[in-house]
Amino acid sequence: MTDDLFSKIREAIVVLDDESLVDFTDEIINSGVDPLEAIQKAYVVGIRKVGELFESGEYFLPELV
Repeated sequence: MTDDLFSKIREAIVVLDDESLVDFTDEIINSGVDPLEAIQKAYVVGIRKVGELFESGEYFLPELV
């Protein structure tokens, strides 16, 4: 369950789906998962991928703001 939710969070970050990300974040908070674990395994990984996409020219600054 937790790994699946982490995967959904990473995907929501990468596709810039802020509404789903809010819902998934609520699920994480309510599930009792260690927040540090969620940050390390989901949010940081997704944000790094977005950075890679920006660096490669696939994402542009207006999309990220």
